[in-house]
Amino acid sequence: IRQPSRQSTWGLSSLIFFLANVRHGVGPLLAAYLHSDLKWNPSKIGLAFAMTDISSVLSLVPAGLIVDATHYKRTLIAVSCVCIMAGCALILGWPTFAMVMLAQFMMGIATAVISPSLGAITIGFFGRLNYPKRTSTNEMIAHAGKVVTALAVGVVSYLLGNQWIFYLVILCALICLISLYFIRPTEISY
Repeated sequence: IRQPSRQSTWGLSSLIFFLANVRHGVGPLLAAYLHSDLKWNPSKIGLAFAMTDISSVLSLVPAGLIVDATHYKRTLIAVSCVCIMAGCALILGWPTFAMVMLAQFMMGIATAVISPSLGAITIGFFGRLNYPKRTSTNEMIAHAGKVVTALAVGVVSYLLGNQWIFYLVILCALICLISLYFIRPTEISY
């Protein structure tokens, strides 16, 4: 039975915990910012969400093919985290309709890459027999991350304003990059 080192297991668990906030971009939190701070109407907000969904759906098959074809799964997650950070920075720096749409497009592609990459790393670490058990553990860690993130977002946006939601996503993405460092690629069975 294959088992990764404690360092790699901790790195994967930490990655999953912090990806809970990063994995889907800004998600529904964006609606609060666009409506409250930028005074967007519901149709424009809907278009922004549609852009993420459309780019994600169009990217799913190519993303899966790329993940299956490469041994650089950590790099794919890192690039996805950087794309999500860049998308947040675009929205913060240039909150125009075009820039928000571009940011949402980038985040949609990034989210399409993250899930199959995490699945591939998990199965590469734990093997097919232990994959269901570890996937359950991954989901538990992700849900814990979502709860902590929701609390943090509530406090941060209440105290500092809705735009700080983006800074929180950027911070979590940076922590994801650090977590990736602890995952030993030599322990991933391809």
